[in-house]
Amino acid sequence: MGACCESTSHNNKKSTQEQIQDKRKSKINGDVKIDTNLDESHSSNKLEKASTVNCLITGNVPELEKILDAQKLDVNDYNNSNKNFFHDAIMKTNKVEIIEMLIKKRKANINLPELQTGNTPIYLAAVDLKLDIVLLLLKYKPNIYHLNEDQQNVIDFLREWNNELREGEKRRSSLKRELSPEEKVNYEQIINALEDYKSANPAEAKKEEEQKLNQV
Repeated sequence: MGACCESTSHNNKKSTQEQIQDKRKSKINGDVKIDTNLDESHSSNKLEKASTVNCLITGNVPELEKILDAQKLDVNDYNNSNKNFFHDAIMKTNKVEIIEMLIKKRKANINLPELQTGNTPIYLAAVDLKLDIVLLLLKYKPNIYHLNEDQQNVIDFLREWNNELREGEKRRSSLKRELSPEEKVNYEQIINALEDYKSANPAEAKKEEEQKLNQV
């Protein structure tokens, strides 16, 4: 893992764990709500919505494509949760083939942030420790320097999280557990992959530093 940096958190700022807990409560409870912009006033649309969630979980690409075609859904359109379908898919699925289909065939914008949090798809995947999805997104040249509402990019967040882990704090404190061995491996590989991507794109890294200086 890359060298640890000084924690950037302040007393008046929530810790990384608190941010995760606040923003991902539905994930902790296993109840992520996928809003596909479907009108739920009819039972048939409720069935479509349930089918969509099932496709994301199981990785049924052909069936998901049929549903998206039938609903004429633009995966980049924001819904009433201040996200779009691509954000929801990143949060719900572990299937790389789903994400790749949405990028290639549905023109999902890999840099479009959530409206409320400012979190981008690469940020959402990294926070959920979805290594395969992070590696896939990196192939499409995402902006890893986008600052969210907390003025952090994904690498900033992971470094802060690393500092907290080293201090013995626990991820998602409501679960009262530490990272599993698999999660620890994924965490290390994700931050290393992001650091490697940064090193391979020095011009972009320079722009990031200039952006931060301009905000001081």
